[in-house]
Amino acid sequence: MFHRERPEKEYAPLYQKYNIGTTVYSALASGLLTGKYNNGIPPDSRFAVHSDFFKERIAKLKGEEGQKQLKAVSELATFAEKELGCSINQLALAWVAINPNTSTVILGASKPEQVLDNLKALEVIPKLTPEVLEKIEKILDNKPSPYVVLAASICTKGGKAVISRQFRDMSRARIESLLASFPKLIPTGTQHTSVETSDVRYVYQPLEDLYILLITNKSSNILQDIDTLHLFARVVSDLCRSAEQREILKNEFELLSAFDEIVSLGYREPVNLMQVRNVLEMESHEEKIQEIIARNKEAEAKEELKRRAKQLEMQRREQQKPKKRMVITHDQYVTLQSLIVMHLSQVERETGRGVDRDELIDWYLELKEDEIQDVEELEYEKELITKMLRKLVKDNYLIEIRGDVQDSLPPSMEESSGQQSYDSQDGNVRVYYMVHPSVDIDETSSSMP
Repeated sequence: MFHRERPEKEYAPLYQKYNIGTTVYSALASGLLTGKYNNGIPPDSRFAVHSDFFKERIAKLKGEEGQKQLKAVSELATFAEKELGCSINQLALAWVAINPNTSTVILGASKPEQVLDNLKALEVIPKLTPEVLEKIEKILDNKPSPYVVLAASICTKGGKAVISRQFRDMSRARIESLLASFPKLIPTGTQHTSVETSDVRYVYQPLEDLYILLITNKSSNILQDIDTLHLFARVVSDLCRSAEQREILKNEFELLSAFDEIVSLGYREPVNLMQVRNVLEMESHEEKIQEIIARNKEAEAKEELKRRAKQLEMQRREQQKPKKRMVITHDQYVTLQSLIVMHLSQVERETGRGVDRDELIDWYLELKEDEIQDVEELEYEKELITKMLRKLVKDNYLIEIRGDVQDSLPPSMEESSGQQSYDSQDGNVRVYYMVHPSVDIDETSSSMP
């Protein structure tokens, strides 16, 4: 609990790279985390019996840092008893054991009962929820500051940025100022790969006439800094044919995307070169697919526009074409003349009146219902019957009677006064048809095919 820098920070790259854990010894800090030294050094304690061996520890315990640790031990003891129902030594052992990077905890004991008491830490582990661990962190107040990459850059020997990506909230002016200061800090005649200022650390590697460098906080792990820098350098070599400035700028988008895969929000991601390459290739493949989809949609839209333009042009030409004069053949004429005359004659016998033109046209269209397949054929049949009615009137087979709705109609037509005409120019005009008196009905019926 009081020695966290090395296991939690310095060894962090080993956990990630080699998937190993630590074996923890002196987890109770030589008895400090049992609470026995809260009120001084007991005569039978290790510090009293071996005072010469522990003289530095005893001196440190009396100092400011030691007093801070004793205060934390006192608060942890109270917390363990009230919140978890255990002793402080059981809490301390459980806290070490629950760390995901702990493989083994070595227990030290001078008496058998101490071993049994320490083993009760196993019962405390399930109680260490995230909320409980957060409360413990507040009491300890010694969590190592995180390793943070502030920025990754490729710059000239003079400190001018070619490309740069900041991973923390820093202004562009601040990054440019740090890069401008970097060349002045490089020692001559040495093989060092890092330099520090009072605020930051530079970890760098030459790239022909350029530098690739990381700017980190000073509390970062130098081994992890170097490992991360090497991965950045391998990415540059993988994406660029050379380390020339023009080549770097040519591939700046891919490089910056790779930088974001390696470091996120200042923290190193557990990735290698192959994984970074796969992500970039996957993104490139998806972009190509989207481009293909976009081109296909654009081509489809153009084809649709062409199709509609062609359709409109055909409609325009069709409208401009002079309508063909409808020609009624002799057989059609005889058939329709007989059909219409017979129908009108029958209606006159049954009702004693003529037939409204609209009724007559509807009757004819009903006869043709099974033969009419579309609107064009419907219009054709309407035009045919209308023309035929005019022809029959002209040839004295029918009588056409026109009159105002308000006028007194012949008794035989009063019942149909509610109908309207298809081609009336005036809404008040009605058109009726009756068989011409000179027509021989028997002769007409015998002429029907």
